[in-house]
Amino acid sequence: MKDKLKTITTRITESTREMVDFQKKITAIKALSPKNGGEGEYDKTEFIKNFLIKNGITDIQEINVPEKDAKNGIRPNLIATIKGISSKKLWIMAHTDVVPAGDLELWKTDPWKVEERDGKLFGRGVEDNQQGLTSALFMAKAFVDCKIKPSHTISLIFCADEETGSEYGLDYIVDNHLEMFGKDDIIIVPDAGAPDSTMIEVAEKTLTWVKFKVHGKQCHASMPQDGNNAFKA
Repeated sequence: MKDKLKTITTRITESTREMVDFQKKITAIKALSPKNGGEGEYDKTEFIKNFLIKNGITDIQEINVPEKDAKNGIRPNLIATIKGISSKKLWIMAHTDVVPAGDLELWKTDPWKVEERDGKLFGRGVEDNQQGLTSALFMAKAFVDCKIKPSHTISLIFCADEETGSEYGLDYIVDNHLEMFGKDDIIIVPDAGAPDSTMIEVAEKTLTWVKFKVHGKQCHASMPQDGNNAFKA
C-alpha cells in the first residue's frame, strides 16, 4: 500500500508543470454565470471533458441543466469515475464557474491570463475553485498513468453554478439524482485548507465551536448500574 501511495504521489509531483499549463488554459475560458453577465460553464466543461478522455478517463456522465440564457441553453455538470476495488465511492467535488474579475484597474495582471510569480499562480479562479478541480483531476490521472486500481471507486464531480447559488449545479443533482450517492460514500470538497494539508474543515463557510461539560457518577466497571456514564448520556 505504501509503495502504491509513493508511486501516485511521485507521479503527481512529476505533473507539476502540466498542472500549471492546465490551470492557464482553463483560466482563459471565462466560466461566468449568466447572472454575472457570462454564458455559463459550457466551453470550460467541454475542455475538461476532452482532457479527461484524452488521458484515459472515459467513464463520464453529463448532467445538463436547462437555462435559456446559458450557452447552448444548458449549465453542464460533469462526473468522471475510476472504478476501484470496492464499489464504495470517494467523491471529490469542485465547481467550474468563477466570479467576475471586478474592477480591472485593481488588478496588476490580466485576470484571465495566469501569471506565475514567487511560486504562486495569479489569475481569476485559480484558487476558487480551480486548485481543487485541478488537484482532483490530476490525482485521478495519476492512478490511470500508473495503472493502479484505487481501493475505492473515485468519482470526480465538477459542478456548475456554485458562485450564484448552485440552482443549476449541486442543488439540482441532489434534488434529481440523489441515488448516485451511497450512505457510506466519502465526500471531499477541496475548497479551503492549510498549505501543508494538515487541516480538514468539516463545515461550510466557517466553523462553529461548541464546548460541552458532562457530569456523571463514577463507579466500578463491574457494577455499571451504580454509576452514571456521562459520555453515554
